Amino acid sequence: MTLAPEEQQRIYEEEKARSEAQDRITQEKAQEQAQVKKALARKNGKRMAIAVGIFSAVVWLLSLLPEPREKQSLHQKQSMTRDVSTLKTGRAVCVSKALLEELAAHQQDVQAVERLLQSGCLFTEGAMLVSVLAVEPSGIAKVRVFTGKKQDVELWTTLESLQDQK
Repeated sequence: MTLAPEEQQRIYEEEKARSEAQDRITQEKAQEQAQVKKALARKNGKRMAIAVGIFSAVVWLLSLLPEPREKQSLHQKQSMTRDVSTLKTGRAVCVSKALLEELAAHQQDVQAVERLLQSGCLFTEGAMLVSVLAVEPSGIAKVRVFTGKKQDVELWTTLESLQDQK
């Protein structure tokens, strides 16, 4: 069955119009989707800005609250603010001030030093990050060693063993 040229032309025009209409519909849908995405992005951006603002306000309000009494008394007992320092390699540290003083008094007595090394003193094998908790007039400092575990360790050492972090 053969169509007349006029019929062929009409069918061609109809197909062309249908194809163009589909292309326009596809473009309009794409534009609508892009507009929806932009609107959502603006809305989410506003939400994020509001969330950051609220978070900042909460942090600021929390900073205004007084410290618990137990922490305040702990801070008041310490004679020095918490300065971060490095405990040098090969330096003596002890679990108590008395042991450190005894180690200093008997540093020439090898047997006494060995006994103290077994009962709560040691020499550092590497540099360690510490927080200075207290400093005695005699040049002894109480420090908190950051172990990276749940509980840090408080030890005693000499001021010469510390190197300030600036």
